[in-house]
Amino acid sequence: MSPPPISPPVNETAAEIARLVPQPVRGRAYTAWARWSTASTVLGLFVWGALLLAQQPQHQLQVLALLLAGGGLLVVSAWFILTGHTTIDAQGIRQDWVFRKQFDWHQSAAARLVRLPLQPRLLLSTGHGPIRAIHGGDPAVIEAFRRIDTYYRQIRAPLP
Repeated sequence: MSPPPISPPVNETAAEIARLVPQPVRGRAYTAWARWSTASTVLGLFVWGALLLAQQPQHQLQVLALLLAGGGLLVVSAWFILTGHTTIDAQGIRQDWVFRKQFDWHQSAAARLVRLPLQPRLLLSTGHGPIRAIHGGDPAVIEAFRRIDTYYRQIRAPLP
């Protein structure tokens, strides 16, 4: 069994990514299809809830409580899907989201571009904890993901 590839120094990784990816790259985090399906799903669920409230007046309080609790979480997530951006620069990669999604290049042990039918994403492994997904919905961001994927495939062990 061969030993794992040796990671280049931190400043080398950032410099190489800065060379490969025009700086900075910023674009939508989700594709138009993902944004459209999110907006239509949220709208449909709220219309359904309003119809349910109108048809079942005896359960208005319970249905309204459920709509407010679940709907609040849904609206917050939908907001970031509809308005979120992904930024790639020499420092690292960031995505607008409910919680912090920011990774400096020195934190990344491996990266892999995954092209799913509706939403391409870059999977990042820090070597500690779970693999993180950064979404890309803009052609420039997806191209940057491709270049980052190629770089990490050449110098580092692939993701499991």
